[in-house]
Amino acid sequence: MTSGRGRLNRLAYLGRGILLGAISFVLFTIAYGMADDGMIVKAIGLLFVVPEFFLNQQRLHDIGTCMWIAPLYAALNAVEVLTTNYSDIESEGLITPLNIAMIVMGCYLLFKKGQPGENEYGPDPLAK
Repeated sequence: MTSGRGRLNRLAYLGRGILLGAISFVLFTIAYGMADDGMIVKAIGLLFVVPEFFLNQQRLHDIGTCMWIAPLYAALNAVEVLTTNYSDIESEGLITPLNIAMIVMGCYLLFKKGQPGENEYGPDPLAK
């Protein structure tokens, strides 16, 4: 998850995304319990933008299209982290236009079939 090289099929993308989400959830939960101002939570959130960027980049390599989606998704994620009021998360709305855009992009990355055969980013991860 620290390199954007190569290709990543849908199942591997889902598995690594779940692992990344579980790790971030544990760290967010610990940080949220430790600090009232949310700065630690925001710092942790920004740290997870980088591995998520590389994960999305590998998935886009497999799809073979729209390389601008990875930096756009990372930028939207960073904006969400920085603008969320973690000290009053219960009263803040969880569904915003930003969240909807990120969900749409995430669904595209998860459900779009990769290019069959080798492409400019490497061999087909499903080829045997």
